[in-house]
Amino acid sequence: MTGTDQAASLPARRLPGRAGTTLDQVLQAADAVVRSGKRPTIERVRQELGHGSPNTINPLLDQWWSRLGARLQVGPAALQRLPEGALHVLEALFIQLLENARSQAADELASTRSSVEQSRSDLKTRSHVLSLREGELEERLKERARSLDAMQVQITALTALLARATADKESADRRTANLETELADLRSRLAQIVQNAVLARRRAARRPTPRKQASRAPARPPRRPRPAKKKGARRIVRKKQRKKRR
Repeated sequence: MTGTDQAASLPARRLPGRAGTTLDQVLQAADAVVRSGKRPTIERVRQELGHGSPNTINPLLDQWWSRLGARLQVGPAALQRLPEGALHVLEALFIQLLENARSQAADELASTRSSVEQSRSDLKTRSHVLSLREGELEERLKERARSLDAMQVQITALTALLARATADKESADRRTANLETELADLRSRLAQIVQNAVLARRRAARRPTPRKQASRAPARPPRRPRPAKKKGARRIVRKKQRKKRR
């Protein structure tokens, strides 16, 4: 009896783990994965079974790997025992599986190439967008640098004006201080003058005043004696006065 016949004659055993997961189920699932052209793994066997935990499938899959060598050695002898018609059917099935595997590989390769081309196109688009953004950023940086230079010039000019204004203010403060000193000196002098005037007035008020002389009219100069007129002349004058009265 060959290894395959022995494996087929063994009763289905259930190992500790999830209920319903047996060694035969794992072996058949692994064989199905191999027939699909893929390497049997815990996840693929689990997907093929539709149930089972990785902790349960792992030791059963190890047994499948341990029996794979013996199954390969007895493979040619088993094929020799098959009828010729069955061999042609198996050969056609193998060719069909091989073509399916090649078609699937080609589809996956085309999909991969398409994905790569799409990724390259996306990368080119992103690179172009990044280049545009980089140019915009450089232009903004240049504009910012020009603005900073202009602001620096303005700050320098304002600093010079501020220094000049500070110097003028300090000069004005010094002149104001000098004027205030002079004003205080003038006020002190004026106060001294007023004080001296008040003292002089008080002293003058304390001195005895002389009696005032009675005001008299200025003496008239004595009249000069008129020369004596002659009597005849007087008479003539009297006659004239009488004529006038008449």
